[in-house]
Amino acid sequence: MAGYDFTFSVASTLHPEATLWLRFAQRLSRIRGLELHYRCAKRTLRHAEFYVRVDGPLPEMQRLQRQLPEYYLPYVLGRNGPTKTAVKVISRYITENGVGVARITNVVFDLARQLESSPSRLSFSPKVMIRAGLERARMPEDRVVKGLVGTIDGWLSDRLSNEQTLIACDQAMENWLKVRLALPATDRSHFPALLSQAIQASHLTRTEGHRLSIYHRSRNRVQHRSGKVKRETVRQMLEFVVSLVNERC
Repeated sequence: MAGYDFTFSVASTLHPEATLWLRFAQRLSRIRGLELHYRCAKRTLRHAEFYVRVDGPLPEMQRLQRQLPEYYLPYVLGRNGPTKTAVKVISRYITENGVGVARITNVVFDLARQLESSPSRLSFSPKVMIRAGLERARMPEDRVVKGLVGTIDGWLSDRLSNEQTLIACDQAMENWLKVRLALPATDRSHFPALLSQAIQASHLTRTEGHRLSIYHRSRNRVQHRSGKVKRETVRQMLEFVVSLVNERC
């Protein structure tokens, strides 16, 4: 469990609009096992300042921040009142909430390093969070990271099945290995060959390569033999891949 807080200010006339959005954000948070509390800390004739506190699992904090832009448009279109006022409130909230999530991510990973332990499972490191948040990912590895994050979000939101997630995650790892080995995306090397090259180049340990090979065989079974995969297996794969990306990227 982790927690962070932040404040954001709006024009005093937007106090009702901010309150409505905060109630909506509170419901979104509760669905994800997060506790969001807020209060109007200060209000003058010109400004209203809100204090917000969020507690819960770090992976869900990160995921909600990534998905807030997806929710804000339906929210704006589904309410009464001027659109511009809602956009002003939401944009300030998303900006300050993003700063809060980045801050708690740094704290958790710094503490994990000091204690020589692992951070929360499915939590992305500060560097990966930045790369995943780039609107225009120009570097090949950044594009792979964005794709991987999107796959995990899709699985956690039940938009992707266990089988779809395993295939997409394995493909992301194949693309990542090609980037690490400076191979073109069109390279036709088989996955075992990529693993062997990555191990020789010290991009992977033999143990890591062995685990990826197990997941790749599961992908072949699912993709070519209509096999099924358990949710726990997919979770273990995602947790392993996230730890790998956090360490290497």
